[in-house]
Amino acid sequence: MTAMIRRFVLVALWAMPATALASDPPQPPGFAPGRARLGVHVSSMTPELRTFLGAKPDAGILVQRVDPGTAAASAGIKVGDIVVAVDGDAIDEIEAVAAALADHGKGDKVEVVVVRKKARKKLRVELQDDAGGPGLAMPGGFSFGEGRHDELERLRAAIETLERRVEALDRARKRARKPKS
Repeated sequence: MTAMIRRFVLVALWAMPATALASDPPQPPGFAPGRARLGVHVSSMTPELRTFLGAKPDAGILVQRVDPGTAAASAGIKVGDIVVAVDGDAIDEIEAVAAALADHGKGDKVEVVVVRKKARKKLRVELQDDAGGPGLAMPGGFSFGEGRHDELERLRAAIETLERRVEALDRARKRARKPKS
């Protein structure tokens, strides 16, 4: 069992490009160094959660964190905002932000529509260059930029702890199966 978990973990961790441990950060589809960025960490939402928070059920991603000094921070995007449109494109999933910003660069101004406290708000954002800093991040805290190495190390440590626990459980299971003499 331990070997199976170890294989799964190694595949999960190392299925990412080799650049993940190099100096250039891995980028999700639509992201590359030099492209425009907002500077937010977001997560996807269910239609029910979108509706509950005041957005339409078919669009919106939740802002979990706004990095200080970024375009999003300067424009007034806040934690808890629901991003429903970027540059006129509806945002129904995280990758849609990358697609909406794909043709933009540093200094371009785009409209970002958010829902805040059940009210729509239009914000004008002057984009910054992605230059390897924090840009858009996936849920659970893994970002495609700054802090990436610390997060990988934290994940490795957590995996090692889990492996030790699985091995201890495996040993305990084997001891429990041995016939008592």
